[in-house]
Amino acid sequence: MNKKRMTYEHIKERVENLGYELISKEYIGMNEKMKYICPKHPNNIKEITLAHLVYRDQGCLECFIDSVSGENSYRWKGGTSPIQQYFRKKIESWKLDSMKQCNYKCVITGKSFNVIHHLYSFTSIITETLNNLNLPIYKEINKYSDDELNRIEEECLNLHYKYPLGVCLTNEIHKLFHKVYGTGNNIPSQFEDFKLRLKSGEFDLFLKENNFTLII
Repeated sequence: MNKKRMTYEHIKERVENLGYELISKEYIGMNEKMKYICPKHPNNIKEITLAHLVYRDQGCLECFIDSVSGENSYRWKGGTSPIQQYFRKKIESWKLDSMKQCNYKCVITGKSFNVIHHLYSFTSIITETLNNLNLPIYKEINKYSDDELNRIEEECLNLHYKYPLGVCLTNEIHKLFHKVYGTGNNIPSQFEDFKLRLKSGEFDLFLKENNFTLII
């Protein structure tokens, strides 16, 4: 195919065939960086030239690290990974849908986001998952069989879609929310209250110190 005649549609198709999602809406040239997302690591929007991504196969660095790391298996280091850490890696589709809903930016400030915040807490979802399956709550994943882990993974993802999608936030906004409302048992109404308090001016000094303006 003649590179000079490649259209945005051609590039988008090539990127999707590699398993990525193209975020940039315009194609300038093969040596111009474009933004894309790896569904396996959807927390970070990546940038790369199309020449490197499409023709030199230099895609997601995190995927490469995973492929050569012992952590590619859930049994790494004897399976001592906490169950929450393990299952945070199993909800990629929910993360991607959450980012799309937020237009890939912090819903409070409109800036680039760092965190996908659970409106209904992840801890509560894990607890509900295990209760629904009548399984005990262990801290480490090596306590569960392969079959149990598969069932937990499926139920955990189903429950993520039962509750609201997440919201994209900057690190600073995310830390402020949890400083005010705590961690572990958060619910959607807390975030609505948080937005009202932001708009009322309660956190204006914080916003000024961090050079934030509200888009809510």
